[in-house]
Amino acid sequence: MALVHSTPDIIRNGLTYLFDIGNHKCYVGTGTTVNAITNSVAGISTVSGAVYNTSDPKSFVFDGTDDYITIDKSYNELGLVTGGDYTIIAWVYIDSNFGQERRNIVTNFSGATQHFSWVLDNTGTPGSGSYNYAMGLSCNSTSGSDGGPGGWSDSDISIPLDQWSMISIRLGGNSVKFTIDDNVSYGGATSTKFGEGTMNNSGNDMYIGKNRTGAFAADYFKGKISSVMFYNRQLSNNELLENYNSLKGRYA
Repeated sequence: MALVHSTPDIIRNGLTYLFDIGNHKCYVGTGTTVNAITNSVAGISTVSGAVYNTSDPKSFVFDGTDDYITIDKSYNELGLVTGGDYTIIAWVYIDSNFGQERRNIVTNFSGATQHFSWVLDNTGTPGSGSYNYAMGLSCNSTSGSDGGPGGWSDSDISIPLDQWSMISIRLGGNSVKFTIDDNVSYGGATSTKFGEGTMNNSGNDMYIGKNRTGAFAADYFKGKISSVMFYNRQLSNNELLENYNSLKGRYA
């Protein structure tokens, strides 16, 4: 299957950033520049190390060591504000080589004390049902301290191995909800830190596939990522299902 020139009918209301490697307008198949294809605004992202996978579905392969993608802080169309409502969706593929690690999907970091990190956590005892390929969220406010998250929620749901999955996180104030594929009824968690955590890129780059930068860089993603979407509002369960049903054929 060749690169396509459009993305199927996903929810557009509130969509502020669409990173879709299967869309030729996003990535031409070579180089280190990825274009956001949202509302005719070209938000530039830069690929660092991640390898383009030419097989269908198109994606970037992250090696878990030093690969990531930067959403430049100059791109101001994300519309994300601290304590606001938003949704992030990603199509990911992981396998048993993921390791017994915590690895970042999307991170926004401002120094040592302000951060937002959406992660896959596999640090628990294998087979225990705890922290086995589970989604988690870490947030800290300006009053937080480095070395430990001010707010942490690790979901009790696990990402399937050896297949593509649509995962999402929805935040509103102090609450967070996680979903996988068409399973949109999972419960969430609350923490005052979720409402305080830095989640805007007005002065900071955002990262796909790693936590923080420079000497503090860590938790690199291992696996494949094909698409990432940002919304400046919480999508409903039905809207998440619409997005899933629109794209699942690509990942079958």
